[in-house]
Amino acid sequence: MLPLLPNKDIAARDLWPLKEGYLILNNIANKNLEPIENDKEWLITIEEQWQLLSSKNDFCDNYNIARQKLSNAAQTQQNLKIHISKQRCLTITETGDEEQWRLWQIIKIEQTLAQLLIDAYAKKDAKKIATMLFIVADKFFIACEQFAQLEIQLPLALDNLALKENEIIFTGFIPTNADMPNIDTEHCIKKAFQSYISQLSNDPEIKNALISYYLTVYAHENPTSKMLVNVLVKLFKQ
Repeated sequence: MLPLLPNKDIAARDLWPLKEGYLILNNIANKNLEPIENDKEWLITIEEQWQLLSSKNDFCDNYNIARQKLSNAAQTQQNLKIHISKQRCLTITETGDEEQWRLWQIIKIEQTLAQLLIDAYAKKDAKKIATMLFIVADKFFIACEQFAQLEIQLPLALDNLALKENEIIFTGFIPTNADMPNIDTEHCIKKAFQSYISQLSNDPEIKNALISYYLTVYAHENPTSKMLVNVLVKLFKQ
C-alpha cells in the first residue's frame, strides 16, 4: 500500500529547506505519479520531472526519530551544497499508520551525463559517439577525483551527474545510511560505462571498431586520457 506522500500542507518543522521546499511541494501537487516499491523502499516518479525516494532506512517508529533523521540529512545536504543540484528538498511524513513516519528526499530530474551519451548514440555517427564517450569519461573522472575528497562518499554514476556551467554536480539521492566505501577510480569508470558500451556493442548500425579507433586519438594527450581510453576500448572488446 502506497504510504502518505509529502504535500504542500506539511508543517514547516517537517520540511527543509523551507522556502524552496514549499515551492517544490506546490510544483508537484496534483500531478500524475508512478510508484515503485522494493523491499520497503519507495521510489516515486512524477511526470518525468521529479522523483521522491524513501528507503527502508528512512522508515521510523516515532516522530522524534524521524525528526532526528531529517536534521541529520539536512546537515549532510548543507555540507554538500556546492556539489549537488539545487532543486531538492527533504521532508518527513506519517506513513498512514499510527506513530510511523518516513523521511523523503525530493529531487528535480536533470539532464545527466548518461543522457548526453544516449543523445550521441541516436546519431549513429562513430566519430561523434567516440568524442562524446571521451568527454563524458573525462568529466566522470574529474567527478571521481573531486568527490573522493568529501566526507560522505556519494554513489557516482552517469545517471546522477550533470554539467552546470561546465561544473560537475551530483543530481541523485544522497545516502542516509552509513558512508559508502572508497573504490578506485579506474574501477568506478569501468562500472559506470559497462552497460552503455554493452548497449553500443549490440547495435548493428554502430561500428565498434571505428569508435575504438577514434577513441585512440585522445590517448596521446596525457596519462589520464590514456587510462580513460584504455578502459573504454577494453569494454568494447568484452
